[in-house]
Amino acid sequence: MTAQLTSFATKNKTERWLHPLAWWVWGLAAATLAIAAENWFIHVSICAAIISVVYLKRPNASWGNSISILFRIALFVIFFRLMIEVIFGVHFGGPVLLALPEIQLPRWLGGIKLGGILGATGALAALVHGFKLATVIVAASAPATLVPPNLLLKSLPNAIYEAGLVTVIAVGFLPTLSADARRIKKSAALRGKPVVGLRQNIKLMMPLIDSSLNRAVTLSNAMESRGFGKTRLNVVNANLIGLSLIGGLFLLMISIYQVLRNPLNVIGLSLLILSISSITLSIVLSGKFRLRTRLEKLEFRSPEVWIIASSAIGVWLGLAQALPLLALIPALFICFFTPIWLSPQIPKGFQR
Repeated sequence: MTAQLTSFATKNKTERWLHPLAWWVWGLAAATLAIAAENWFIHVSICAAIISVVYLKRPNASWGNSISILFRIALFVIFFRLMIEVIFGVHFGGPVLLALPEIQLPRWLGGIKLGGILGATGALAALVHGFKLATVIVAASAPATLVPPNLLLKSLPNAIYEAGLVTVIAVGFLPTLSADARRIKKSAALRGKPVVGLRQNIKLMMPLIDSSLNRAVTLSNAMESRGFGKTRLNVVNANLIGLSLIGGLFLLMISIYQVLRNPLNVIGLSLLILSISSITLSIVLSGKFRLRTRLEKLEFRSPEVWIIASSAIGVWLGLAQALPLLALIPALFICFFTPIWLSPQIPKGFQR
């Protein structure tokens, strides 16, 4: 199988970006499996595959260099979960790792105890839970380091383009903030004032806020000059689409309540179908009236299909426990490691 994938990858030597949908399906599939799985060996396999793909396929750009911050956030999550266990944990027996003084809080603060005995069982459970959450964070954030933000916008349908733009700007905030912090630190070091220690890093907040505000003003002026937000909607069409959307959402709340009370309720199921149809119709109609231009269309080729298929197979194997554990762990690693073989080479200007 490895030889077939390698031969398939050698045929795909065109330098282009992989479709953003394939990357996000890959990352969200790994995050979904990490949430559902309880065995920490599965989390280790998923995390190892995600880190390997990101390390080998990340571009030489600001969004590709932000993975180190994601790793730090993941390590902080593990440490924070362990500290919660140390402060608020309850000892259920087993070997004692640490004995801290106990502080009994008053009743109006819940009457809980702080500190006490830290057992090996509780510490191990905290580490496993923390690593699970860290794996979810790394898997869900990995596509943001592999996909250029402008390509992600191109792949969105017209109806949610504006909402997608806001989301992309929010997702791209962390890489740009990281690049600004490195630039400010480098400038300070060239002036003979290297940034060392917590107090010096806190002083970086003002220039970071200033650069973020300048970028926001520049972006807003550029969007306004290009006519962003202009539509071909007249007042009557806008009111009809808005009424259809609001009515669909209102019917959706009623139908969900009816279905939850009685899943076989015909009225609830009919209202559910009607509400989904109304919401879908309003989204499709609003997308047709959006003014949007494209320089070139994104291509969805066979590598994208194979990557999505391998991610789906990995999720199915993990959820169904279709293989023994010793065979499941390498199978999951291969399923989420396939972008290394299948994805095309990134453009030369972004290669490391």
